[in-house]
Amino acid sequence: MKVKCRECGKRYDYDVYSGICPKCSTYNAAGGDNRSQDYSEKGTDKSLSPKSFVDMTGELGKKEYEKSEAYKMAEVSGKHFVKGYYVATVILAVIMVLVFVVPTFIIPFAIKADKAGKRLSQDVEPIQIDFGKKINVADASSSMAVVIDGIGVDEEADYKLTKEYEMLRIDFHVENDMEEASEYDSNYMSTADMAVKLDMYINTEGNRYLEAVSRFDIQEALGISYEEGEDRGITEIFDVRNGHMYYIVKKGDAKGIWISCVDGEDKVSAYYIDTQEVTGS
Repeated sequence: MKVKCRECGKRYDYDVYSGICPKCSTYNAAGGDNRSQDYSEKGTDKSLSPKSFVDMTGELGKKEYEKSEAYKMAEVSGKHFVKGYYVATVILAVIMVLVFVVPTFIIPFAIKADKAGKRLSQDVEPIQIDFGKKINVADASSSMAVVIDGIGVDEEADYKLTKEYEMLRIDFHVENDMEEASEYDSNYMSTADMAVKLDMYINTEGNRYLEAVSRFDIQEALGISYEEGEDRGITEIFDVRNGHMYYIVKKGDAKGIWISCVDGEDKVSAYYIDTQEVTGS
């Protein structure tokens, strides 16, 4: 039976669509039923829910609505919404795990495993030497010999140390086959191109290894310029021919000098000088 929608005017088959207009979803009673008049007086909700439909048309209207295409479409949409909600929840949970759990727990384990498989240091047995003994260092292009001349307490300047500490100075000289220094930098020796790296530390009674004080701090304490400091050999690396390195050490705590040598293939060797007799430790 053909009916005309009282809301939008579309004509459609009442039996096919169970009275629900396929265009605007308005329910139209067959044959101008009084229920339709009552319903139209209440107004039309174009997105009817089962509850609102029962309120206006009774239980019979609910059953007709549940058979309609509009109801089926609403039911399918609802299922898709619920499914999408759960998918979004799962995705959010995964993101939270990646943001918080991975950095907190997994990354530290990965770092620990990496350290276990790749040692950050090598076990080195140092070669025992005395003051005045040459330490020969060479790479493919050049060579040099470092000689540690001695160690002692430096009292040239007021280093503003607390009474339990002192400034130790290690004196050294370098013999090499590199180009002679320029007339402006008579004591400077360029070792930047060498693949070998040398470092010198003070070894303490507590088996700590102390680095040399910055040349700039020593120059400032002595009240001299950078050029004068370079001429005098004040340094923290082996880049001068005749040099001095300075170390702040607790009185009586120094027991040795450790010189490490790392070649171009990262092979480590070391030399050790016992200083206890010299420093009185």
